[in-house]
Amino acid sequence: SLKSDEAGLQESLSNLKETVARKEKELYDKHKDLEKTEEEKKAVQAYLKEIKPGCDFIADHFEKRQKAHAKEIASLNTAAKKIQATPVYKEAVLAEHVEGR
Repeated sequence: SLKSDEAGLQESLSNLKETVARKEKELYDKHKDLEKTEEEKKAVQAYLKEIKPGCDFIADHFEKRQKAHAKEIASLNTAAKKIQATPVYKEAVLAEHVEGR
């Protein structure tokens, strides 16, 4: 009958309106999430731009610093060997063994 067809169509229309409302809310929420994500992205990009010169400096001078560090270690090892070769150092080591420290 027309009445039952109309009632079925009304219910279908009501369900579709609910679905549309729910989907519009989901879309709104997604847009808000997107805005927040874009703001966070801008903040990260600004931070990266701020620290880039320091990072570039480190990267550009890494090999030079690495070589200087190796020279410093070698110099310290040479200095330690020279100190260990001195009579005063040898006497101190001997005295330490004799005293049983």
